[in-house]
Amino acid sequence: MHSALAQFAEGLPFAERAAVLLERGFSVIPVQPKSKHTIVGAGERTRDRAVVIAWARDGFRDANVGLCADENHTLLESDNVQGFRARCRELSGGLEIPPTDVWIRQTESTGLDI
Repeated sequence: MHSALAQFAEGLPFAERAAVLLERGFSVIPVQPKSKHTIVGAGERTRDRAVVIAWARDGFRDANVGLCADENHTLLESDNVQGFRARCRELSGGLEIPPTDVWIRQTESTGLDI
């Protein structure tokens, strides 16, 4: 663990993974391991580390972490990076998405998560 905030999560894999996102101000929910199926609904999203610890201790110890849109963050996902960027330029009147605002990960299928 690299930060004081992340130390609260040691020994609880779900909470350890969530800590990184909580540090950045994102809202999270637990997701079934090796799945995209949520355990709780997005309406129960939280940025509260006490809630994350409770979820981790109450049976979601090894859950994946779902990132949720909230009043501070909008999330966009696309399987076509070039098409996504082109559509954003079109909708914004030609503005480029700064590289620091885009996270891209190759998925197990042939798609990308952005």
